[in-house]
Amino acid sequence: ILTINGYTQDSIGSADFYNCEIITLEEPIESPNLYVIGAKKAKGQYLLFLDENYMVLPSLLIQFLQPL
Repeated sequence: ILTINGYTQDSIGSADFYNCEIITLEEPIESPNLYVIGAKKAKGQYLLFLDENYMVLPSLLIQFLQPL
């Protein structure tokens, strides 16, 4: 699930390619509110909250799936 704050067509980028569910908001809201919107739509076992400042490599995702 991808929540986009202050939606523009260009902001979707490659999300369509990866078949993401995209939630767009016309007006910007604070990031914590975006996380809540995404979490309410989530159906999986894991939640990972990121914003545009993160670059996520596959090796990093594997670490998130390991027990604490």
